[in-house]
Amino acid sequence: MNSIFSGASISNRGGRSHNEDSTLSLTNGATYCWIVADGLGGHSGGEEASRIACETVGKSFQSDFKVSSDSMHKHLKSADDALRREQETHPELVQMKSTIVVLIANAAQAVVGHVGDSRFYYFRDWTLVGQTKDHSVPQSLVDAGELSPSAIRHHEDRNRLLRALGEERPVRSSVFSTALDIGKGDAFLLCTDGFWENVLEVEMELDLCKSRTTVEWLSHMESRLQTRVAGNYDNYTAVAVRGESLPPHTSCQLPQKDKVIKATRSVGWTHSLLRLAVYIILPVSIMTLTLRVTPINWKLVQHAVSRLRDTFRSHKPQ
Repeated sequence: MNSIFSGASISNRGGRSHNEDSTLSLTNGATYCWIVADGLGGHSGGEEASRIACETVGKSFQSDFKVSSDSMHKHLKSADDALRREQETHPELVQMKSTIVVLIANAAQAVVGHVGDSRFYYFRDWTLVGQTKDHSVPQSLVDAGELSPSAIRHHEDRNRLLRALGEERPVRSSVFSTALDIGKGDAFLLCTDGFWENVLEVEMELDLCKSRTTVEWLSHMESRLQTRVAGNYDNYTAVAVRGESLPPHTSCQLPQKDKVIKATRSVGWTHSLLRLAVYIILPVSIMTLTLRVTPINWKLVQHAVSRLRDTFRSHKPQ
């Protein structure tokens, strides 16, 4: 990879006997393509599905390396078709499917496509400014207002997908309709659910900020992940990319911030307001009352302060 982008990747079988994730990075002239896929199906079907998905998108990219939504849709359709052909040829693999997320970029623009719950994150100035939205049951509950975005990670149906490559019906991929205007310092993260379920978005930002390279960025995030998993935990794969020798930004065509990020920051504001109320406003109010009301039942006041602090702690984000 030359100086336009720097990139690094990790892929680990986790606590499983096989790694059903796959990743592939390749170039065509001055255009780059990064792919991450998470296979489903068991009995080696998942491994085959993610491998075929990555390789097929890679071949399609080599024959059409335009940074466009139409090209991205074509690449993802080719992977979907390849999986269904493999299912027909090998009946024992009829259940194999795969999620996928793809980033294609050159020195000026990038386009992103995905199917399933493998995610793409976009960072500018060390801040998360956009991410893909999962094709999953929990995300549909979020869209319906029945679930908070932060609850996706631990929802009992988090593994139930609404879309995947290799389904009976032709794939419906999601592609950013407007190519992203990128510039020097922009960073991207492509990852499977085994990774993002164990690394929070705010932690991705913090680790990016303190990292000099994409290798360091992934290393910091993987260290967090390793402290939170045990036993038969899922495979995890991630690809980190950062713009190096790129021109400055010329416009700001960014994807809309995902509700997960808004919710995380909303919780942060709630936390700050509670802190302000408990540690500043309440004590000042009590001091004011002491000048006007006597006698004061200090045990009652201490009890009230204790109750409010307990409330504050219960609202503190995990």
